[in-house]
Amino acid sequence: MWAGRGLLYVWSAGATSAVLSGLHDGAWRVREISAKVARRREVAVAEPILVALLDDPMQRVRAASDAALSALTARE
Repeated sequence: MWAGRGLLYVWSAGATSAVLSGLHDGAWRVREISAKVARRREVAVAEPILVALLDDPMQRVRAASDAALSALTARE
């Protein structure tokens, strides 16, 4: 979770795979921060995973995924 939070402030394109992996993590906080990073860093390849996370059991994950999708589709 803390590594994901760091990616909000310091970014490398090589971290994209870590963000995608984080979106599948069993811990909801990791999924949430990964969705926030996908939004801030415009990780467009995360869109299909973010769509699936709209059905996540945790409301905060659903909200972060929805916000990320809204931001990503607005930029297209």
